[in-house]
Amino acid sequence: MKKRILFLSCLAVLLAQPSFAQSALVKGGAKATGKNFIKKAVTRIYPRVRVPKVPSVAVQVPITPMAPSVAVQVSKQIASASRVQSSFLKGTALQPFEQNTPHYLFTVSSASKINAFKASGFVIAEEYSGETVLWGIAPQEYVQYMGKDVEISFYVKGKKFTYPAEVVVSGRAEGINASLIRLPQEVLQVARPVLWAKDFPKKGTNLFTYGYNKGQYQKAQRLVLTTNSERIIEGVNPEAEETLTNAGGLVVNEKGEAVGLSLGTSHPLTDRAEWYWNRRSNRDYPKKQDLSNISEIVPFSRLQDLLREYRNPGSARRVLLFGGLRVGKLPITETVKSVTAYYEDGFEQTLNQNPLLKVASLDTGFEFAGLQKAKIVISRADGSTYTYWVDMQTRNITLEEAIR
Repeated sequence: MKKRILFLSCLAVLLAQPSFAQSALVKGGAKATGKNFIKKAVTRIYPRVRVPKVPSVAVQVPITPMAPSVAVQVSKQIASASRVQSSFLKGTALQPFEQNTPHYLFTVSSASKINAFKASGFVIAEEYSGETVLWGIAPQEYVQYMGKDVEISFYVKGKKFTYPAEVVVSGRAEGINASLIRLPQEVLQVARPVLWAKDFPKKGTNLFTYGYNKGQYQKAQRLVLTTNSERIIEGVNPEAEETLTNAGGLVVNEKGEAVGLSLGTSHPLTDRAEWYWNRRSNRDYPKKQDLSNISEIVPFSRLQDLLREYRNPGSARRVLLFGGLRVGKLPITETVKSVTAYYEDGFEQTLNQNPLLKVASLDTGFEFAGLQKAKIVISRADGSTYTYWVDMQTRNITLEEAIR
């Protein structure tokens, strides 16, 4: 009798355990079979990996309008509570940040409905004249085909919230590949701005990317290969990479702080072979890593140029330098199309539309020994070009307009 009572007591305790109840062999009168059964069986045999407990901010964020400054405070609370969590079954996640990404991310499309294409974007905050203003950031290479008037949509708690918006400033796809979108006050019903990262990501840093790709919410986790003021380059495993191939994703560090705008994946070995091989001669480029498949990111320092240009047109122009010489100033709507170095022995070397070409040091990647002159071709938004000739012997700069 005592043995029977002991057995029933143990059975009752076992049934009370959540892991046992969730992985019962019989559910709804039918046996649990297939992947779900295997997954639950593994959960019973191998205890779940313990992860740090953090407050679930997602369920506490109401879908009600709030002041922009309050929205920023909510984002700060989420970021301060976010931690990288690892689970045997669920993999790596940044929580509670990931629970709140629907408030940061949106899709953008043409308001005219003629172009049904949608791109991904995210919300940022600006402190201006003592007030907090929310803006949208999206990739220029897609937004340029949507027109000035666009629609943005948030997908929160199973509902879609769509608002009219306006593109006010845009860069260039080969340079600052981003557009600044003016958001209406109504977005405060659901929108939350991401926080800017104080520190630039270093080589080997682990970054998370979130966005909407082909109508689906997706994320990716990658390592930084190299960085500079123009681009952050991540490595991509072509065999495992099936998500976030399009531009527009939000890239954050392990603290949940935004570091830039993802431009999706690219394949320089086939798409930009000249750049791929020329980068081997540049001391700033990684020499051993395979860069045939990469992901490019526009750093937040460049995205801030859009805000500066909007508030004070022309203020975002950056100084072009070659060999320590001030060549000219580059507007955000123009890009360095190519740089060619000419040497005494007749040798020439050209770098074309290099994503890592530094505006403030265009000579990076060239040898100075025997260098006579340099040719810097600038591309305008309308497709026209002009050229700066740099004479390294006389130290003179000559501007030459292309014949249209």
